[in-house]
Order: sequence, then C-alpha cells, then structure tokens
Amino acid sequence: MDWNIGVFMLNKTTKALIIIFCVGLVLRLVGITNAFPFIFHPDEPTIIRSALGVRFNLNPGHFDWPHFYIYLNYFIYMVFAKLRDLLSILNLKDVVYFTFPIIWDDKLIFYLITRIITALFGTLTIIPMYLTGKNLFNKKTGIFAAGAVAIVPLHIWYSHYALADIPMMFFASMAIYYCTKILFLKNTKNYLLAGFFIGLSATTKYNGVLVAIPLILAHILRVFSEKDEKFFRFEGIENLIYAGISSMIAFIIGTPYAVLDFNTFIRTDGPKGALWQFTNVGSVGFLERIKNFVNIIFIQFNENMGYSFLILFILAILFVLIRVVKTHKIFEHKDLLFLIISTLVLVYYMCGVAKTRSHYFLVVYPLIILAAVGFLETILEFTKFKYSKILLAVVFIVPLYFAVRTSFIFYQEDTRVQFYKWLSINILKNTTIYYDSGDLNPLFEDNKYKSKKVNSDSIIPINSIFVISDSVNNKFRLIKFFDNTLRKGPVINVYEVIK
Repeated sequence: MDWNIGVFMLNKTTKALIIIFCVGLVLRLVGITNAFPFIFHPDEPTIIRSALGVRFNLNPGHFDWPHFYIYLNYFIYMVFAKLRDLLSILNLKDVVYFTFPIIWDDKLIFYLITRIITALFGTLTIIPMYLTGKNLFNKKTGIFAAGAVAIVPLHIWYSHYALADIPMMFFASMAIYYCTKILFLKNTKNYLLAGFFIGLSATTKYNGVLVAIPLILAHILRVFSEKDEKFFRFEGIENLIYAGISSMIAFIIGTPYAVLDFNTFIRTDGPKGALWQFTNVGSVGFLERIKNFVNIIFIQFNENMGYSFLILFILAILFVLIRVVKTHKIFEHKDLLFLIISTLVLVYYMCGVAKTRSHYFLVVYPLIILAAVGFLETILEFTKFKYSKILLAVVFIVPLYFAVRTSFIFYQEDTRVQFYKWLSINILKNTTIYYDSGDLNPLFEDNKYKSKKVNSDSIIPINSIFVISDSVNNKFRLIKFFDNTLRKGPVINVYEVIK
C-alpha cells in the first residue's frame, strides 16, 4: 500500500515537473528568432564565430570568455552539418528547404542553434532547482523552486540569446545543490561534485567561480552547527582542498588553452587575456559599493525577478533575524541562513565593481529563489494557512505575467527590423540615409542603402532622410514613427529634411 502511494506521489511530482518544463521551454523559445536577419546584441557573435573557428584552430585565441560553451557549440554545429549533408544525400534538401529555409542560411542558422541550446539550458535549470529545494526543505518546495526559475523574467530574457550566462547559471545551480548537501553532511563526494560544477560554471563564464563562496559558507555553517566537528580539523580543510582541485580540473577540461596558452590567458592589456575581464569592470569605493548594494537588492532584483520573489526573500531575512533574537538559536533555520548569507556576501562582493549589469548577477538568482520559496513553505507550515492556494497564486502570478510579457516582447518584431522593411518599400535605394544612433549600424552594413552616421546637430542636406530616436525642430517633417512599446529596439523617428 505504501509503495503504491509512493509511486502515485512520484508520478504527481513528475507530471508537475513536466508541466513546468514545457511552460519554461515555451517561454524561452517564443521569439527565439527575434531581430533576424540582423544580430543586434554585440556579444552574440563571440560564441558563434569562435565556435565556427575551432574547425581551423582548436585554440580560439582569446580568453575574454572561457571556452567550454564555444567547444560545446562547435560539437553541435558539426553534428548539425553532418545531418544537413545527409539530407542532401537523401535528396530531401528541397523538401526540408521549403518548410525550414533557415537550415541552409549559414548567416543565421548557427545563431539559431546556439539560442536554442541556451534556451534548453535555461529550461533544464529547473532540475537542480527542484533537487535543491527538495534537499533543503521538502518535495513541495522543490516544485516551487522549479516553477519559480521557469518564470523569472530576466532569466527568460537572456535565455533568448546566444550567450553563456544562462548555461553558466545551470552549472552554478548544480554546484549549489551539492553545496546544500555539504551544509548537512560531511561527505568528500559532495565536495568533489560541488567543486566540479563550480569549475564547469567558471569555464562557461568566469563569474561562475563565485559559487565557491556558498561552498565555503556551507562548510563553515556545518562545522559551527555540528557539535562533533571542529573548524581547524584537517579532514574538513582537506575536503575544501579536494573541492578546489576538482574545480580546477573541470575548468581546464572546458578551457584547456588556459594552460596550453598560459601567456595569453594571463594578459591584462586587452580582451584576449582572461585577466583583462577583471580589470575592465573597474572598482568602486566603500560608499559607492553600499549604494550599488542597495540599488541591486531593492531595485534591480525586484524588477528583474518579478517582484514577489524578492519580497519573499526580504521577508525571509526578517523572519530569520526575529527567530534568532527570540529563540537565541542561530542555526534553527540553517537552510535559510545559508541561502541568505550566501546571497548577501555574493552581492556585496560583486557590487565592488564599477559595472553592475543585470546579467552579472544571474549567479545569485538560484540562492534568492530558493530562500524565497523556502520561506514561503516555512510560513505555510508554521501557520497552516487556510488559503494557501490563494497565496501561491498571488506569489506566482506576478512574475508569470512579466515572464509572458518578456516572451511577447521577443515575439514582436524589433523596431529596427520594422524600419528596414519600411525602407525597402518606401525609400529609393539611391537616397542617402542620415542617422545619429549606433543602434542602427547593422542595418546598413550590407551597403544596400547609402548611409552616413552623423551627430543630431549636423547639417543635413535638404530633401534627404534623417533617422533619429528623439524629436527634433521644425526643419524636419516626420514621415514615419516606430514605437518600441512591448518590443525590442529603440524608438525610431524618420524625418524628411525640408527648407
């Protein structure tokens, strides 16, 4: 009887995860071809061009990004090329081309492949999030964590790009899972696996190495909370050393030329060197760091996570503080304490740089989400809340709205693509297009139109076309306007220059 109940619960959980996976994948694949035939994100070509270049030289020759995601894409590109050749051999090229012509468009197909891979990594992140939530709290919280990461707006946004941030977060989430095992159990295997996934995270994108901080904190919290452990016992330090070795091995597996081309790897004088990344982000003083910290926590995270998860995270901090003061038991909620301290330490450390772009902090998102849903489950257990389903709906409906909104933005045509299509119909090819925004540069790289980038206060010849993002004075007549409401791209105003 008990076995049957267990199977039923397992099936129910599996079904929930399948639904979450499907929702997460759809949210990430909708609009995956956004901006085609143009590539507007300046970083996307790095992965694609480097991966295609591996067939000529195994060393990408630059370390501004580590190489694991480059090699992974190269392997998938080669498999795709073999399958495409097979279609030609089987005389199926024309049939497939009629349905999917992009397959033979080498300018775009590899961007599409990498974007899909990124979307898959983003969706698969629900697995380590479920496992971690289950390990720290219970199976229900694991489902909450999986559902939460599936609908985080910023995560969905970057899952649409051929970039390494989302795969990095997947491996970071796997590392955090094993860190939570270290929090409760002294087992060398968990240290090795946590270190290995930290290495994979770092060899995908360098800031993945920051998950080493939660690993160390998990070790410290377990040692101080367990009576039979001592902080300076060699066995504990030995496990940390094993984790460090494991992470270095994983990093070198993904970026072998960090060793084989060490002199380039350690360069700081340009983007070819890895250490240039760490000098390029700059640094700030203490007061500016605190200002960044407050802005990141209360504004950036709030907007990028869909509000409710960040609110729950803040409440989790207050809850733990109140319980510590009331019970004098620091480790009563060791699970939440680990997640909260890891988040705050990581964010404070990362706020010490001058450039605090949103995607830099994706490595922290699993910790915030887990703390948020862990606190949610704790409150539901403590209070036996009668209207728990209503509370869950309120918590998840807001980020879900912004998740759908994000996908819809990618589904809509970029304003620059709209403008380019309008040009092809309404403007003669021998007309010179004057424009003042670098956002429009990719539109004119094919030299289909005569174009010239100028300052907005430049003298523009009469009877020419001037494209600008802002409104201008009366010597221009507005002939077309492209609004960027709920779509990517800048606002574009097209003017005819008059006397």
